[in-house]
Amino acid sequence: MYAIWHVKPEGEGEYVKALLDDLHAVTYGVVPKGYKQMKPKVGQAPPLIEGKRYGYWFVTVNAPWGAGYFEIRNGKVVAVEGP
Repeated sequence: MYAIWHVKPEGEGEYVKALLDDLHAVTYGVVPKGYKQMKPKVGQAPPLIEGKRYGYWFVTVNAPWGAGYFEIRNGKVVAVEGP
């Protein structure tokens, strides 16, 4: 598996303080305030393809990580089981 879109908190160093309480939601391709896009380096995230399986993961410090899989079906996001 490889990343097609990657964002991380702005700032220097390996651990940068970005509070989950400030995040609320993440929309694919929209860089949240206080974050920067790492991949792709230039331009927008590629469009998601109907029927293709995607994975996501959120790395946190002092909070549970989040991960899962989804597909786009009839233009909507549908949670699915692992790979």
